[in-house]
Amino acid sequence: MRHAMKGWRLLPDTGQQKTRQAFGLQFKVLVTLAVLFTVFVVAAFAWGASFVHDKSLEDAEARAVALSDQMDAVWDYVDENQPATNVYVRELGDQARGLVCVSAVKSVARDFSRENDSEIRVVALSPRNKEDSPDAFEQEALEAFAADETLRSYSGVSANDAGEQVYYYLRPRHITATCLTCHGDPAGEKDPLGYVKEGYTVGTVAGAVSVRAPLSSYMANAVEGASQGILLVLLGLLGVMGVMYAVLRATVIKPVTRVSEAASAYRPGKDSPRLEDTDGKDEIAALARDFNTMADDLDSLYTNLELRVEERTAELARLNDELQSKQGELAAALAQLQDETEYKDRLFASLSHDLRTPLASIIAYTQLAETKMDECAPAGQDFDGCRNRETLERIADQARTLVGMVDNILAFARAEAQGIEVRPTAVDLVDLAMHLRATMEPIAQKRSQHLEVHADASLPLIEADRDLLMRVLHNLVNNASKFTPSGGGIRVEILLEESENPETGIISFVVDDDGVGIAAEDLERIFDPYTKGAYREGGSHTGAGLGLAVIRQIADAMGGDVSAQQREAGGSRFTFRFPATVLNEEDYE
Repeated sequence: MRHAMKGWRLLPDTGQQKTRQAFGLQFKVLVTLAVLFTVFVVAAFAWGASFVHDKSLEDAEARAVALSDQMDAVWDYVDENQPATNVYVRELGDQARGLVCVSAVKSVARDFSRENDSEIRVVALSPRNKEDSPDAFEQEALEAFAADETLRSYSGVSANDAGEQVYYYLRPRHITATCLTCHGDPAGEKDPLGYVKEGYTVGTVAGAVSVRAPLSSYMANAVEGASQGILLVLLGLLGVMGVMYAVLRATVIKPVTRVSEAASAYRPGKDSPRLEDTDGKDEIAALARDFNTMADDLDSLYTNLELRVEERTAELARLNDELQSKQGELAAALAQLQDETEYKDRLFASLSHDLRTPLASIIAYTQLAETKMDECAPAGQDFDGCRNRETLERIADQARTLVGMVDNILAFARAEAQGIEVRPTAVDLVDLAMHLRATMEPIAQKRSQHLEVHADASLPLIEADRDLLMRVLHNLVNNASKFTPSGGGIRVEILLEESENPETGIISFVVDDDGVGIAAEDLERIFDPYTKGAYREGGSHTGAGLGLAVIRQIADAMGGDVSAQQREAGGSRFTFRFPATVLNEEDYE
């Protein structure tokens, strides 16, 4: 009987389960919420810092504007009433000095400065008193006012001598008609107060009212306000995250944990748990139903697994018996093949001795008979013995052909069985050409054919297998001779193709003939073993069809290639190419 899991029934814990619980979905949700909260806190503090800075500047500017407005009002009032006031003062006598607008403004500024954190000063481009001298920022503002008379204010933050951040707000003061008494023309004369006149005209910027306030006093208020706002937002965020976590825990984490515990406790074929509460329509209920279905399917598969294993084991045993039987048959076949190979080797050895020896004797006796006939009568004399001479020549020619066939058969069989062994030695290509002419020219002459062998005297000494090269040349020339009619020509050329490496070269044997040529469709198979009759009609078709196959075997063994093509002038061209090491002839002198 299967039992169902419901609620938070705990299963026996293993180390793996504890690890999954430690880093499970609940842990990931908590970490995610913590990361989001941390990011929000960092963003909130970054916003708070920016807010505090902007708020401080905003409050400082608002107070500075208000103070500047008050100072402008005082200045304008004094400026408008100064003429009448000074007339009244003059009536009082010389002991009264009259009313000066800048002095009145400075007095009011000192009173305002004592009542708040701001400092109000009157600064001038050409100060008459030391206290009117501007600092660096104020000098910058005065120069800006002088350069642009339409500029209404100049503000900014700068550090004072103590390193404290100070907010500056300056408004320009222009010369009015009332000001000309003390500051107008003529320049250089002394005004009623004993100061030298500057020669200003109406509208000229003479100075500015500067309001300075340390930012620290404004920042404290801004920090307090921002902190309260951030705290309230963070508390609200914590509450929202707590609700989110509770909802996720109840609707996702706990149901998924039940599925995970059931999956961990499941064992195929045993009393494994199943999940209840699978009637819902949400994804968790669908997951529980899928888990129960999967567990049922696995139990069904497990029930049949042992039977299938037994069936497969029996089948494997049967196949193993068949394999052993086939191995025995294969061993018997290999033994039989080895016996046949040994028999073939003995047969070829016997052929090499039993065929070559009689053929050599036939050739020797025909040559001896020809010599005796030459002693009796010169060649070409018209008598009955001439017919016998022709017969002897044909016997010798056929015997040589048979010797070549035997050599090709033996060489091909040996190469098929053991491969071709290349034995490199120093080879003189010119000497190779001379030897070819000496051995093949008599045969060509008897067939009324013209043989040309060309090898440039500058050809280098190379390292190659001389016997294999002579077999290639003999087979190519003999093949060309068989398919060249009487009166035709055969041309052999030995060439050297230079390569990038001066120590190596590509050697080419090119054999052209005036024979019947090769059909285009037969050019690809002309080098296949036992291929005969690939030439066009005409020529002698004697042979076993192995001469060109042997040449291809030699080309493969030497890392070269062999090809055939039709000549435009008629006949065929065979090209045998192979790489060779160029030797230093001085080492072999």
